[in-house]
Amino acid sequence: MKKIFIALILGCFCLTVWSQEKPGRFTFDIKGGFTIPFQYNKGILLGADVSHYRQDRMLSIGYAYMEEFTIWTSSDYVLQQIDLLYGKQWNYKIVALQILGGVGPVWGNRQIDSEMENYFTAGLFLKAGYTLIPIKFAGLKTSVELNLNVKNPVLLLTAGLTFGKVRNYQADLRP
Repeated sequence: MKKIFIALILGCFCLTVWSQEKPGRFTFDIKGGFTIPFQYNKGILLGADVSHYRQDRMLSIGYAYMEEFTIWTSSDYVLQQIDLLYGKQWNYKIVALQILGGVGPVWGNRQIDSEMENYFTAGLFLKAGYTLIPIKFAGLKTSVELNLNVKNPVLLLTAGLTFGKVRNYQADLRP
């Protein structure tokens, strides 16, 4: 079931991008950060996003792996997600602001009454981000993301690097 769902999301993303007359801009983001779950202790995350920009709209697909931060004991939870997001971006010279929302699968395991439970569910994702673009092909990105699902909702605070056609040259022409 997971593989079929992931294949459908990737297929829809590719068809959307390739069916356009002008391809727009692509970026690849590498991110890391902290998780603040609503039911468990804080954790860490690693992830990546691929985004497609067309004018001021953006479509993004991403993956994130999250785990409770522990040193000597085992984790109470492990969470993985794939998000398909759509939203808007505002550009001004070397700064960009993004607001996105979307859906995707969430899976992992969590500890309930000293036993680990595996789960798979759907999630609703909200994301607000800020990108500093000092050079035209790379930037520094920070974001706040909210993953709402019935099993393990979590708030994500991320920072990372973005590569690709990052700067919107039309926005640079504004006075």
